[in-house]
Amino acid sequence: MQENLAELIGRRIHDQREEKNISTVDLARQLGTSRPTIVNWESGKTVPDVRNARAMCDLLGLSPSDMLGYEGSESNDTNRPSFTKEEANLIKYYHKLEPANRRTVNKMILSLVEEQDARRFESFKNDYILIIDDPTPAAAGTGCDYSYEEPTYTFVRQIPANRGADHLIHVSGHSMEPFYQDGDIVYVRRTKEIVKGRDYICDTADGRVIKRAGDNCLYSLNRDLPFPDKYEDDHVTVFGQVLGILKPDDLVRDEDFNDVQTAHMDDVRAFKRNLYAMD
Repeated sequence: MQENLAELIGRRIHDQREEKNISTVDLARQLGTSRPTIVNWESGKTVPDVRNARAMCDLLGLSPSDMLGYEGSESNDTNRPSFTKEEANLIKYYHKLEPANRRTVNKMILSLVEEQDARRFESFKNDYILIIDDPTPAAAGTGCDYSYEEPTYTFVRQIPANRGADHLIHVSGHSMEPFYQDGDIVYVRRTKEIVKGRDYICDTADGRVIKRAGDNCLYSLNRDLPFPDKYEDDHVTVFGQVLGILKPDDLVRDEDFNDVQTAHMDDVRAFKRNLYAMD
């Protein structure tokens, strides 16, 4: 199977990183990004944006043409991306330009790309929010055991259904159908207040559960798995209110994740500060 451009770029990054004896963690730290982002680049799942690509070339000693596989390859013809006739003509005309005119064209292209990226990042900043992806799921009955994994984060499109949400909680099992299905992910707003008729994530000595608020009580959505009377010694704590169910289209697309993360770097840093403060 012919290698696509993303895979080609990823392979060049991986090979040069290995040659320079730089770990994925060190490269991520120097670029101000995360190790999973580097892994996604090297696997060809995503590609670095213009700013990261420039910094990457400087750190790894690559030229842009090296990264695209134009140099140093015996199978150069098969590795090069294909161009349209119009693009091929533009390249031909570019090579006819005098050095001073080439520099002018380079600056013009760079300026247009930066302007385009700035608009795109601003859109990502406004359209998406960072939200914590909690590792402990919730269920009915005795609930789910608590996970010792660290929470991660993702980005979701801002919509009325998730206004005020700060956590994602995964639903485990079929014990809450038809209200919640196994594999559902719910938006949760952290709160201790309870409003009758609303659903809440609750932490108990037995595990994490989803319950509905009644008159001075919490009850199970599944009548076959009733929530027993709880007392002070049972340590029932309301984690947050369920606002709705996440739809697949709410999540950031894989190909946009890196750019959305860059646009929300202040939020990412705040998440990491808060995470380390809990350790």
